Amino acid sequence: MSPKTTQRLSLLLGSLILIQFLNMEATIPLDAAVYQWLQSARSCHLVHIGMQCKDSPLWYLILFGGLGVCVLGLQRRWTDIAHALLIVLSGAFLSELLKTGLDRARPSALPALLVGNSFPSGHVIGAVLITGTLIFFLARKGVPTWLRVWGSGVAVCLSGVIIWQRLYLGHHWATDIIGSLLIAGALLSVALRPPAFLQSTRHVVCLGLVSLLCYQMFYFFPQTRVLLPSARSLQTAPLAKFSFGENVPQENFSGDWGRHTQEPIGPISWARQGDARITLTVPQGEGAALYVVARPFVKSKAYTCFPLEIIVNGQLAQRLLLYRGWREYTIPLPNDWIRPGDNTILFRTGKDFPMDEADQRTIAFHSVQLL
Repeated sequence: MSPKTTQRLSLLLGSLILIQFLNMEATIPLDAAVYQWLQSARSCHLVHIGMQCKDSPLWYLILFGGLGVCVLGLQRRWTDIAHALLIVLSGAFLSELLKTGLDRARPSALPALLVGNSFPSGHVIGAVLITGTLIFFLARKGVPTWLRVWGSGVAVCLSGVIIWQRLYLGHHWATDIIGSLLIAGALLSVALRPPAFLQSTRHVVCLGLVSLLCYQMFYFFPQTRVLLPSARSLQTAPLAKFSFGENVPQENFSGDWGRHTQEPIGPISWARQGDARITLTVPQGEGAALYVVARPFVKSKAYTCFPLEIIVNGQLAQRLLLYRGWREYTIPLPNDWIRPGDNTILFRTGKDFPMDEADQRTIAFHSVQLL
């Protein structure tokens, strides 16, 4: 690619990043729709595969990139090695800088203090940078065609798996992935063929010091961070809400409930295997959706498919496959299923729900909201 083409590409990607930031709130329905579709279409088999190889694709990609660096070392291309390492390391730092300076809630129901911010995805940026840098140096003269084709193909496939994992397993919103791809692409287009400004060591050092100061400011002064909207931060006020824990009147519980305990998310109640019911009182109006904040009991990482049936006033609303960790599950409801007054919400776990405890704990519930 010629320098002019590279400059145009970087300007285009930079413009797209700016457009995304300015329209972040407008794209929230896309995030919500993709997240809800993935919740309803989740496959036990695919979730199991995704969890078994959770970080493996990124480590394989790093190993693959390391082999590429070794090949460059055998050819005594020390400048290329330094260039490649600088691109990947600067991209990793940029990702951490943006993740610290931009507050955006993840799909997880836990606060960002415990699970980190959602935008951008460090995994995606790292994967794209390693893949792009590897392809760039494989395209040089003197590299065998078979190595160029197979090396590029393997790197692209590993990056694709990483992107799929981050989205399918619920670690990021769809727009997080899109923004991360744009940021990584813009950085690659600038760093692979740097402009005259970045060819000066003094300028690069100054830019690094400014970035480090910004990181320190964001880290030690959280009020300087930029708050980005997400599908979780723009929810409307609920028609009714049921909060679990020790202070909830016991008459609102029936069926197989276990202990009330406390976790970082707040007070919770454990359901045991079988049917566990709550009574949700609705002052007026009809509800369109239930938002359930829950997590399955997980002791072993060998199994990651946790089926839960949610039955509203005697009618099956949805059979969820719960993913590990605190998450918010959306269950759409027909207009006539919820009525003013008392409504029964039943949570059913069958014999196929894996358990490791004698007290038969299955699912921890934090809250249920009706919108």
